[in-house]
Amino acid sequence: MLEKDFRPNRFIVTLKHAQDYVREFFEQNPISQMCIVGMHDGVCIRISDLSGNPNDHITAIKALRDPPSLNERPKEPKGSPSLQNALDLSRAILYHTPSHGTREVIVVFGALLTLDPGDIHKTIRACVKDRIRVSIIGMSGRLKICTEICEKTNAGDSSSYVVALDQTHFRELLLATTTPPVIRQTASNAQNSTASLLMMGFPSRTSEDKPSFCACHGQLTRGGYTCSRCQAKVCSLPATCPCCRLTLILSTHLARSYHHLFPLQNWTEVSWARAKQRGSVQCKGCLVPFPAVPDTVPSTSNVHTNG
Repeated sequence: MLEKDFRPNRFIVTLKHAQDYVREFFEQNPISQMCIVGMHDGVCIRISDLSGNPNDHITAIKALRDPPSLNERPKEPKGSPSLQNALDLSRAILYHTPSHGTREVIVVFGALLTLDPGDIHKTIRACVKDRIRVSIIGMSGRLKICTEICEKTNAGDSSSYVVALDQTHFRELLLATTTPPVIRQTASNAQNSTASLLMMGFPSRTSEDKPSFCACHGQLTRGGYTCSRCQAKVCSLPATCPCCRLTLILSTHLARSYHHLFPLQNWTEVSWARAKQRGSVQCKGCLVPFPAVPDTVPSTSNVHTNG
């Protein structure tokens, strides 16, 4: 990660784009949660806890270069990475994910090796069993083990493993993973993929004359949001109430996530006659114009049309 093919080096570029990723992720998925871990010297360390507050993650990323305490040294990439330790820790963090959510792991990998303490293939099978999808963005070259991880955790689709060509390409690949993945309906997870009710709270904004402690960070603040169930005060939303574990969001957050909760209906193939009757001239989704409808519509009895 200290190579200088990305200016000033891969490590600094990754930290910079990771902050943009956190902002974009919660802009697209405001009711989701994220945790950041790092592969360091053969082990996997937790950089930020699982949370839905983007400020916590951005602060933790900045602390890698600029520690808040003078006694702490900046964290630097050191030693060999371990994909097995990273996947095992990710599985443990995502263990309590509810059935209505998806479990995803995004890996930024700058090395050409992985130093694993055991059999990584057992870990891959465990990730497939736990319905965890792994996407890897390489910064050096393609590795066989990375291709195998992405193929097995994404139902044979290896397109989730890509290698960045430059800084612009790396940023595009990273931000492309903010879009929620497709929910695959199989016999094994049919029961888990069914819709379920999720209890949420819509707290009110409070402004106080005298500062009081918030329940999330234990800091004195004059403003915040009051939990609709236990009346505890939190700094910002979306968040999970530290006291009663209720999901606290605003109505705008739910509105932005609405199009992910209810996917579009499948397209229905129609004939040229139907298209001519409706007067369709362009796609309603991407606005690409259709080819001209032929004046003489062939009969479907002897000629097969593609719609």
